[in-house]
Amino acid sequence: MAKQTLTKADIPRLASYSLAPDDHPDVDCAQMEHRINLLQQWSIPSSSRVLEFGCGQGLCTTVLAANAQLAGSDEKPGHIDAVDPAPLTYGTPTTLGEAQGFIMNSEVGGCISWHQADPEEFLKGSEETWDVAVLAHCIWYFDSPGRVKRLFTALKGRVKRVCIAEYALSASEPGGVPHVLAALGRGFMEAHRTSSENIRTLLSPREIKNSMEGAGWKVEKETVIVPGEELQDGRWEVGSFTAEGTIKEIEALDVDEGVKIMLLSARDAVIASVKGLAGGKVRTMNTYVAVFEC
Repeated sequence: MAKQTLTKADIPRLASYSLAPDDHPDVDCAQMEHRINLLQQWSIPSSSRVLEFGCGQGLCTTVLAANAQLAGSDEKPGHIDAVDPAPLTYGTPTTLGEAQGFIMNSEVGGCISWHQADPEEFLKGSEETWDVAVLAHCIWYFDSPGRVKRLFTALKGRVKRVCIAEYALSASEPGGVPHVLAALGRGFMEAHRTSSENIRTLLSPREIKNSMEGAGWKVEKETVIVPGEELQDGRWEVGSFTAEGTIKEIEALDVDEGVKIMLLSARDAVIASVKGLAGGKVRTMNTYVAVFEC
């Protein structure tokens, strides 16, 4: 009998485990579809013990847990240790604690253990090992490149493989160009202040790969995929960076005037790129997907 895998038919069911406003079910469906696509690229066996960093509200965690439930009758189901340092009160309109609690009450909840902890400190707290570590769209949240590399180094000997997904800073579709420009602008801005924004360390695929290889890992597989048209991350990032409030944030920075002018110009470039779509839809940029092994 062929191994089961998650498919598009599973998307509505998995999206129902997300505690989100009922008036936008398509948003969560798009998020789940994207993460199923990531899972297919990673090829994580269902019986795997998975260590997920940057789990947030559990979008990828849900897909990983659903995959764990597909283990064959002769296999032990997989398990997900989902780690995130953010307080459980973080997030709006749904907090991390609310979202994670909702998932725990779903049929995939039994495959998940949640941990509110700093990634490095979590690893120091035990000698436990896992089959695979997953970092899905969380690398940019780290507050420095050094912390990213220290985590990659700390994973040596604790996991056999590391599966990564992060935005690729490239766009195969014209609609994704504003997202690329907005991410670059936001990343440059947050590099000049203490930040809690979702882009703090803007690493390109090449820099991620260099950091992994510098920590002693080697590439098993890497590719770039084009997210579905309904994935909203690009539109959200563009909207955030082009908001009027961003001008005030730039003007408040303790930096040279030249840096402020560059950031204001970067914002103008994003606005112009959206206008250049001539009414077309802002899309989410390409995603870099990779698997590394020791």
